[in-house]
Amino acid sequence: MSTSKRKPLEPLYTVRQVADRYSVQPRTIREWVNDEKFKGAVKLTQKRILIPESALRAFEDALPRFTTH
Repeated sequence: MSTSKRKPLEPLYTVRQVADRYSVQPRTIREWVNDEKFKGAVKLTQKRILIPESALRAFEDALPRFTTH
């Protein structure tokens, strides 16, 4: 039995789930994946892509922040 501690698996999201989250079409998410906006996205097939939660957080953190005066 190994004594090493394993990092817990992070949630993975489908293209449809991410499209719903950002109110865009699935093809837009596929384009963003191709443009490498989601680091760590896994392409299982051309249309079957899984995107880790950490990639969504990084994407959101990189979005411009708007302030009101």
